[in-house]
Amino acid sequence: MEKLNARCVVELSKEAEEISPEIIDVLNRIVSSPKSLSSEDIYVRTMFVTSDSVNSQGGRFPLDEIERLCRLIPGAPVMVGHDKSRLPIARCFKSELVDRNSQKWVKAWFYWLRTTAGADDLCKNIDGGIYTECSLGFSFGLPECSICGGDIRKCSHIPGREYIDRTGQKGRCHFLYRRISRVNEISLVYRGAVPGTAISDHNLSPHHKIDESTSKCGGALRVSDLSRFAVYAFGGGGATLDIRAVSLGSRIVIFPNFSGKLLIEGKIMVGYNLTDSDVRNRCESIDMGTAQILERTDNGSRLKLEGKHLNGEYVLRTAILQNEKVTLFYRVS
Repeated sequence: MEKLNARCVVELSKEAEEISPEIIDVLNRIVSSPKSLSSEDIYVRTMFVTSDSVNSQGGRFPLDEIERLCRLIPGAPVMVGHDKSRLPIARCFKSELVDRNSQKWVKAWFYWLRTTAGADDLCKNIDGGIYTECSLGFSFGLPECSICGGDIRKCSHIPGREYIDRTGQKGRCHFLYRRISRVNEISLVYRGAVPGTAISDHNLSPHHKIDESTSKCGGALRVSDLSRFAVYAFGGGGATLDIRAVSLGSRIVIFPNFSGKLLIEGKIMVGYNLTDSDVRNRCESIDMGTAQILERTDNGSRLKLEGKHLNGEYVLRTAILQNEKVTLFYRVS
């Protein structure tokens, strides 16, 4: 269960001269080859590696893990058919999370040298639509059952069958890829497993700029004012997260079941927004420190927290759970 076959779409550039200086600059900084590369040295293409939908193996990437993939892909080798007895044919140097067909997709940039054996044939087969799918090889620690939340290798639930889940709703079982630790490689394959892939009409061009201020989960990355955050326990395992930031305003979220330990392990805390007047019974400070707003989106924010226990980057965003608006809080790095 260390590999996920995922269909990809290859995006094409018509000429090598259309590779922008920004792309070359990112490539040289990420790959750090002994020789600096130019547009005359390489071919560059992009591919949609995987999405957040359930694949044919019954697995799915939750948002926090698919964001982790985006951070792990740069530098990963591109292989053929997962054949590890042979050396890579190309290498990834950039990835990001994008919206496509109402789904979240991981988009990756990769390159190969124009002067190597078979380089032109590889380019022709990609550009001609012969090579259009790819497969992601990665390592992860836990296949989490969507029905009970346990290890699907040990529980009684079978992917593809319908059950009543923990919320009392009927749903088709699948598993979530948790604790992703490494992207081993991405392979060109004859057939992938993620549905809904199609040939893209978005071409690379001299005006296609990769902005290094773009976050891995999409949207413009901007560091705002340094603000404060605090977490207060109110008994029974509940807690409130209180963030005071000029660019974000006052944001107070109550979590009926809060665990800093589970946050570090990649779990998602579900909470509800409150106004300051709604906060009651603050009896103990769990943690407090500084907070930076790294990114603002329509439905949430990405934060850098530096406290005694909560350290790293976290996402605070709204979602709909059982027809009710909730706030999700989880760690992304």
